[in-house]
Amino acid sequence: MLKIANLSKKFGEFQVLEDININAEKSSIYGLVGSNGCG
Repeated sequence: MLKIANLSKKFGEFQVLEDININAEKSSIYGLVGSNGCG
């Protein structure tokens, strides 16, 4: 299992991720989609 807790990321002043939590089970597939549809 992959566990990510409280992940945040900024590019300069632009906040792209804020307090993201993910628990990914083995053999699972996940996607991350932003507000503009890119991911």
